[in-house]
Amino acid sequence: MSRSSTFAKIPARISLYLLATTCIAVSFILRIGMNISILAMVKEAGTNEYPPKNVSQTLCYVRNDTVAIQKSYGGTFQWSIDVQYYILTSYYWTYISGQVVGGIMAHKFGAKVVIGIGMFISAICNMCIPFGSDMSYVVVIILQLLNGLGAGVVWPALYSLVSWWIPKHEQGRFLTCLQGLSIGMAISLIISGFIIASLGWKYVFYVSGTLGILWCLAWYFLAFDKPELHPRIEYKELHYISRHREDILDPNKRIIPWKCIVLSLPVWAIGISQCGRMWFTTNAQIYGPMYLKSIIGLSAEMNGLWGGVICLGNFLSALMFSYLADKLLMYNFISTRNIRKLFTGIGMILPGLGCVLINHLGCDTHLNLTVWALSQIFSMACFPGAMVNIVDIAPNLTGSVTSFIQVLLLLPNIFATYVAKSLFKSLDPEGAWQVIFYSSGVVLLTSCLVYLAFASADAQAWDYKMVPTDDNGQQLDQVQLVEEKEVHR
Repeated sequence: MSRSSTFAKIPARISLYLLATTCIAVSFILRIGMNISILAMVKEAGTNEYPPKNVSQTLCYVRNDTVAIQKSYGGTFQWSIDVQYYILTSYYWTYISGQVVGGIMAHKFGAKVVIGIGMFISAICNMCIPFGSDMSYVVVIILQLLNGLGAGVVWPALYSLVSWWIPKHEQGRFLTCLQGLSIGMAISLIISGFIIASLGWKYVFYVSGTLGILWCLAWYFLAFDKPELHPRIEYKELHYISRHREDILDPNKRIIPWKCIVLSLPVWAIGISQCGRMWFTTNAQIYGPMYLKSIIGLSAEMNGLWGGVICLGNFLSALMFSYLADKLLMYNFISTRNIRKLFTGIGMILPGLGCVLINHLGCDTHLNLTVWALSQIFSMACFPGAMVNIVDIAPNLTGSVTSFIQVLLLLPNIFATYVAKSLFKSLDPEGAWQVIFYSSGVVLLTSCLVYLAFASADAQAWDYKMVPTDDNGQQLDQVQLVEEKEVHR
C-alpha cells in the first residue's frame, strides 16, 4: 500500500495509541464482568449468604435507616464464600504466569501475534461462562484459568512495543494507554449493572465476548510490531521515531539476562511498590462490589454506576498526572528519578492515608463513598511514576522486565483476596472491612518507602550488556552490530 494514502495523514503513533488503549479496555471488560455478575449469579438466601443475616446490625445502610434496594436478580447458584473466592481469583493464578509467557513470546514472535491470540482466547472463554456455570462451578474455574492465561500475555507484550515505537520524551503520555483499564472497568461496571437488571447476568458475558472478538479483527488488520513494518507510515514520522528512540537490537537476537533482572534493586523497588499498591486495588476491584452492596447498600445498577464513575475518574487523573510528569521531564525542572518518586509518592501515600481515614468516618455514606473513590483515583499517579520507570531502567528489555514486575504486582490478587476471604468468614462484614482498610494503608505506606529509598531512573548496565547474535546464533562483532543498528534505523 502507498505511504501517501489517506490513512497516512493520521500519525501511526496515534493509531497505535488508540489500539493499545482499546486493547487494555477490552481486556478489562473481559475481566471485570465476573466481579459484579457473581452478585446476581449467587442465590441470595441460605447459609452461604454474604453477609450473614445475624450481623445485619453492622451494616451502615441499616443504621442510617435508609432503604437499601435488595432486588432479586434470579441467582440460582448456592456457592459458598470459598467457591466465590476461587471463581473470582482463579483468573489471576494463570494471569500471573501469562506475564512471563507474554514477555518471552513477544520477544520471540512479536507483540502483534501474542496479543491477538491472547485476546481471542479470553473472549471465547467469556462467551462460554454461562454454559459452564450451568454445568459446574469447576467448569467456570477452568474457563477463568484459561481466560487469565490469555489476558496475561497482553500487558508485557504491549510494553515491548514502546521501545520500538515511542520516543523517550513521549513514553509517559503514551503509557496512559494502560489507563484503558479504567475505561474498560467503567464500561463493564456501568453496563453490567444495567444488563443484569434488564436482561440477566448471562448477557454480560455474551456481550463482552463478542466485543473481544471484534477487537481482535481490528488488531489483526491495523497493528504492526515495528514502525518499519507499517505500510502507511509517513517517512517523516518514521525518521522522527528512529532518531529519538533508544538504540535497540532485534529482540530475536538477544539473550535475556534473567539473573541480572531478578537481582536488580531498582527492579525490586518498582515491583515491591506496585505490589503494595495492588494490595488495596485488588480488594477494591474484586470485593469492592460486595462492599458497596453489603455495607453501603447499593443496588446492582447503582453499584455498577458508582464503580464506573470511579474508573472514569481514574482515567482522567492518569491523563493529568502523565501530562504533568512529561512536562516536568521535557523542561528539566527536576530529575527523571525525582519525577518518578514524586508521582509514586502521590499515588501511594494519599491512598494509604485514605484507607486509614475511611475507618473513622462512621456511617456517613457520602464521606465513605468520597474517600473510597479518591483513594483509587490518586493511585493512578503511580503510572507516570513507578510504572513508566520500567522503561527508564530497561529500554531494551522492557517486555522481559515488565513480565517479572507484573508477577510481583499481581501476587496480591491471590494473597490479599485470600486474607479478605478469611476475614469475611471469621468476622462480621464491617469488622472485616476495617481490618482490610487498615492493613491496606500500612502496606501502601511501607512499600512506598521502599521505592523512595531504592528507585533509579538510569538504564541498568545489564540492559546493554547483551550478546547480539546473527540468524545462525553466532555472536556479532562490533562492525556487524553497527550494521544491524543502521538497518533498523
